[in-house]
Amino acid sequence: MITKLTDRAVLRYKPGAKRRRIRDPHAKSLFLVIEPSGIKSWQIRFRRPTGQIGKLTLGRFDASGRELKDDPEIGQPLTLAAARQLAAKVHRERELGRDPIADHKARKRGSVPKLSIAARTRSQPRRVLTLRATPSPNSGAGPKPRAC
Repeated sequence: MITKLTDRAVLRYKPGAKRRRIRDPHAKSLFLVIEPSGIKSWQIRFRRPTGQIGKLTLGRFDASGRELKDDPEIGQPLTLAAARQLAAKVHRERELGRDPIADHKARKRGSVPKLSIAARTRSQPRRVLTLRATPSPNSGAGPKPRAC
């Protein structure tokens, strides 16, 4: 049974022993997540361009009822209306061919994604330390590491 999700209904939901995920019937793939600790947050689920299931937490539930003056952003406390607006924005980005999760991670880093490990190993020479089996004449100690 799908119940109508309103601000008052969200306030009335109480935490249980397990995490609860309540679907919003008025917004595509938007969920209210209630943790056992009592924290309520908004989450959206969708398929990424790679075919994997993607989950993106939009932000915590804002119980104050104040509407935002600007457009909602990921990570802000969100009312039901703001969460629906942000979910619609994420779906528009997906329809344009973008990956909202990758975009969000890049914004959090504050930079362009760095080279992957595979790209770095191909472009930079690899240095290996080796141990010589015989002691060097300059030192009476054991094997000496040497860069090749």
